[in-house]
Amino acid sequence: MITITRQIIKGKNLANKLGFPTANLKYYKKDNLEFGVYIIKALFNKKIFHGLAHVGPSPTLKIKQPRIEIHLFNFNQDIYQQKITIQFFEKIRPIKKFPTQQKLINQIKQDIQHAKKLSAQISVKSTFILCSPE
Repeated sequence: MITITRQIIKGKNLANKLGFPTANLKYYKKDNLEFGVYIIKALFNKKIFHGLAHVGPSPTLKIKQPRIEIHLFNFNQDIYQQKITIQFFEKIRPIKKFPTQQKLINQIKQDIQHAKKLSAQISVKSTFILCSPE
C-alpha cells in the first residue's frame, strides 16, 4: 500500500464540469504508482474519507501531463492549497481513452459504484495510518 501527503493544487476544473469534483495533487515518478484508477482512503482535517484516485494523463480530455486527481465520496469542501494524506488500495482499472465524454462519465459512475462496494470491505480489513499532514 502506498501513502502520500501532498498539498492540493489548482486544476483545470474539468472533472467538476463532468459532475465529479476532484482535488488535484502533483504526480511524482518516485511515488511508484502505476497509471490507473484506484480505490483510496484520505485523511483530511483528522477525518477519514473514501474515494477514487485517477493517476496519470487523461487522454479523453486531451491532458498529457500525469497528475493525481482524487474524488472523495460524500465530500463537498473547498480544500485548495491544503494538505491531504492519501492511501492507495486497489487499482481497479487502467487509464483508457474513451470515444466520447459521455462514455467517460458512464465509466466514472461505474467506478464509483464499484469503489463504494469495495470501500466497505477495506474499512473492515484495514485501519488508516494516522499521520497528520504537517
